[in-house]
Amino acid sequence: MLEKQTENHLGQVYKLFRKAKGFTLKEAAGNDISFTQLSNFENGNTMLTADTFFAVLQNINVNTFEFQNAYNSYLTSRDIMLFSSEITDAYLNKNIAKLKTLLKQVENLIKENPKKKKYILDRVHVEATIAMVKPTYHVPEKDIDYLKNYLFNLKEWGIYDISLLGWCVTTFDVFTLADLTQHMLAPAQMNQKLHYVQQTIIQTVLNVINIFINEKQFTLANNLIHYLDEDKILDYYMYEKFTLIYSKTLLAYEQGDEAALSTMKHCQEILEFCECFNTANMVADEIGKIESKH
Repeated sequence: MLEKQTENHLGQVYKLFRKAKGFTLKEAAGNDISFTQLSNFENGNTMLTADTFFAVLQNINVNTFEFQNAYNSYLTSRDIMLFSSEITDAYLNKNIAKLKTLLKQVENLIKENPKKKKYILDRVHVEATIAMVKPTYHVPEKDIDYLKNYLFNLKEWGIYDISLLGWCVTTFDVFTLADLTQHMLAPAQMNQKLHYVQQTIIQTVLNVINIFINEKQFTLANNLIHYLDEDKILDYYMYEKFTLIYSKTLLAYEQGDEAALSTMKHCQEILEFCECFNTANMVADEIGKIESKH
């Protein structure tokens, strides 16, 4: 059975979806459950078995990823750990004060739940983000080891885990990062073919490529570029395709092709034209650092 909570948020969110999709109780129940049972579930009087819940979810054309996203959004005011977008915003705006506030919130939750893995992993997520914005900040070694052990022991990588590696790429030495990336890309993953999982993998691999280029590990970078070329990033992942082109150009420059710098500047102009100003500024900073060396 799905565990009963103080308030049946599952039922409430399901009801919101059902009505938004235009399904009646009878249509949503189908042949899997009586509409009375479904009504009781929506109103918080009963819970459903997992099999039944997944069946009635499918009956209204909602997948579990969509439901989980809506469920998280619904709980935002109650669950302080749903802050991934806040971390992203703070990173893009280089808002150290906001990141330190998030870190303090996580640490308070760890004090209340010292054995809860997710809270510890979320702490590393925030710490790694602070380190990217403020290079003088160092992620504690014990947290790096905790994250490394967690990731190496995964048999199945979900979006949370893939994204976590993507955010924490700067915390590992390049060879550990290479091993973790290969572990993530292992072909046995059950959900690797889901498009939103694929997109998260692509984004993380692009982050790793950037680290390898910065660390002059050109063979490792080339291997991952080849992986993405073979995987053929779909056209509707335009940002990811553009980032791969930029990474190839940066790699070419680092390997001695000085003409590639003009292509990098053209990439910056395209980003500005598309009003991707945060990313354009990051590219401008990188180009500035390159030019200052010469």
